[in-house]
Amino acid sequence: MKADKKTWDEYDNYALTRLQYSASTLDERKRKLRHLEKNDVDLIDFNPDQVYSYFAKRIKKGLKRESLNHYIKAANSWCKFRDIEHKFKQFKEHHVPIKIPDSHEISRVLKQCERSKQGKLLKTVVYFMAHTGLRIEEVCDLKIENIDFNRNNIIVYDGKGGKNRVVPVKEFVLKGHQYPSIKNYINYHRWKTSKIYTFTTDRGKAAPWYIRRYLKPIARSAGCSWINPHTFRHYYATECLKKGMNLKALQLILGHESLETTSRYLHLIENDIYEEVCKIKFDDLLFDKINYEYCLTTTTGVLDYGPAEIWNNFQISPCQPLPLCSSMLDIGSSDNFVQ
Repeated sequence: MKADKKTWDEYDNYALTRLQYSASTLDERKRKLRHLEKNDVDLIDFNPDQVYSYFAKRIKKGLKRESLNHYIKAANSWCKFRDIEHKFKQFKEHHVPIKIPDSHEISRVLKQCERSKQGKLLKTVVYFMAHTGLRIEEVCDLKIENIDFNRNNIIVYDGKGGKNRVVPVKEFVLKGHQYPSIKNYINYHRWKTSKIYTFTTDRGKAAPWYIRRYLKPIARSAGCSWINPHTFRHYYATECLKKGMNLKALQLILGHESLETTSRYLHLIENDIYEEVCKIKFDDLLFDKINYEYCLTTTTGVLDYGPAEIWNNFQISPCQPLPLCSSMLDIGSSDNFVQ
């Protein structure tokens, strides 16, 4: 038996007040529950075995177990709502390495967007996400009134976990003339099907499923079939860290509840840091063309200018100040030394 409208309304009230779900979380839970209902799970005469049978079917078809955790969360919320004494155990999640696109790959995706209204929508969304790190749900829920063109920031209300935050945005992303900027999109390419929301389709507010669906063939034609909307959030986070942003500041911008969640991006840039260090050419310390701060003095007072090892009968003493030199020391070359 399928749940009627009255039951769904009661579930809405319970989830919003007792479980304290945000609107976006509630929508996600209801989508999963309706999907279970379409796959022979009776939500009214609820039987956990029906849910387990559905899980087994999906796993046999190759779905990863941890991908079912969203359905488990939805089913557990329904059990609480219906006062059913059963709790589904979540599958253990194994975090796989995150694949991060580079600027060239994102540029290829942008170039593949068509010049139609839909293409302009997708191009602006991709550009915007890559410069803000917003989640796709937050992008679709962004209202025009929450964009501050004077202060160059946006306010994200009711983000993940029901949190609000302010996200600074580069001026050219909001107001640029030669870019797929927000102001350019609103003035010339946006469907007028909603007076409230920033990103619209021909039927109203843009939905996450719409962006995912139509972005997929674009990414494939750009040779980056693995790219999805959340990929741009990863790109933004790693670029910010590469450019030296404070980890705590990045946490606040991304809206992470825990700093540990943000710190996982540090592991993604370790190889980049190593490559940068390898590019630096240091002076060879085993040869004598060295600008000394110290010299070696024997116990008898005779100066010895190394750079050999310090033997037991040597002691380190400060050198006499060197005269000023008009030429600068080039760290990148082993031939330019102060003489």
